Amino acid sequence: MDKQEKVLVVDDEDSNRRLVEDILDDEGYEVLLTKNGEKALRILRQDYSIGVVLLDIMMPVMDGYTVLAEMKKDPNLRQIPVIMITAVDKTKSVVHCLGKGADDYLTKPFEEEVLKARVKGSLEKYRLLRAERDFFQKTLRESLKVITDILSVVNPLAFGRASRIRLLVKQIAVCMQVKKAWELDIAAMLSQLGCVTVPPEILEKVARGKPLVPEEKGIYDKHPEVGCSFIEHLPGLGGIAKMVQHQNRHYKSSDAPTTEAIPFGARVLHVAIDFDTLVSSGLEPREALDQISQRKDYYDPKVVEALTVVMKKSLKTNFVRFQDIEPGMILAQNIHSAGDVLLAAKGQEVSAFLRDQLKNFTLVTKIPGMVEVFKNK
Repeated sequence: MDKQEKVLVVDDEDSNRRLVEDILDDEGYEVLLTKNGEKALRILRQDYSIGVVLLDIMMPVMDGYTVLAEMKKDPNLRQIPVIMITAVDKTKSVVHCLGKGADDYLTKPFEEEVLKARVKGSLEKYRLLRAERDFFQKTLRESLKVITDILSVVNPLAFGRASRIRLLVKQIAVCMQVKKAWELDIAAMLSQLGCVTVPPEILEKVARGKPLVPEEKGIYDKHPEVGCSFIEHLPGLGGIAKMVQHQNRHYKSSDAPTTEAIPFGARVLHVAIDFDTLVSSGLEPREALDQISQRKDYYDPKVVEALTVVMKKSLKTNFVRFQDIEPGMILAQNIHSAGDVLLAAKGQEVSAFLRDQLKNFTLVTKIPGMVEVFKNK
């Protein structure tokens, strides 16, 4: 094996743990040991690289059945293979374990070769599952990137805004130590997708922080629902669709029976979107943060607290020559053609697609020689 694969052994008997450890050590595995079900769950939730769990059934504090049930309820743990090991040799017990999601079952005393074969088979199964999941996520992210690259050309105002929101959401996620930050990243990337149905004149007013008349506001306010309707048809993005759908919903509102009814990702988007709106209206970031902080029922206080921390680490900018723009840079200014057509918006991340598009424009129109970008941290 290229690197040590991790096996967690959970058994309250010291002699049993040492026996399994000796067998698996000889096979080149990294063996983690614990004698308690509660400690096993803590280890699993801190180390997502564990590839298989050898789990005793009869243990004090928390038995193996309970540990197995807790693992299957946790989306981060439910796919990890579990081999139940017990001295109980009853068909009913075997059926119960397998029915609750265990992948295999060994009865003490077991033969070394059988243990080795079961562990190897379970790790192979998990390796395939992880490879399939990683491939799906990579394919999905690359597909979404193509979509947003194209839409950034079709509607640079909306997707320049999405880029600014995405940058802020990333910083908030880091500050809050969000485990599934990739979901927030995708939600921010797609937060303005519904704006493809909004007339450019309305988007222009929003981008400049100008008030909308009731008819315009009615059209603009529908874009989260429209975006949700697009996203929910993509496989695996149901939760992200809900984040986008509820991105403008207040933390405490009459149509939300509990604050938990609003997805966490939607709460982060709400803060980031409203902050961007206030800054776009001409407020300084400090003033925008003050207004956000004063709207007590609008936002999740923990997200506002994270935004406050992020704002203390303000982004600095520098200028680069136009021909030196590279993918990954974040624009700190709008880029217009000589005819005042918006080509790329402030806050937009430069992709290879956008870089090539901008360079193509230099062949037919005048574009500033120096471009302001945010410095990398």
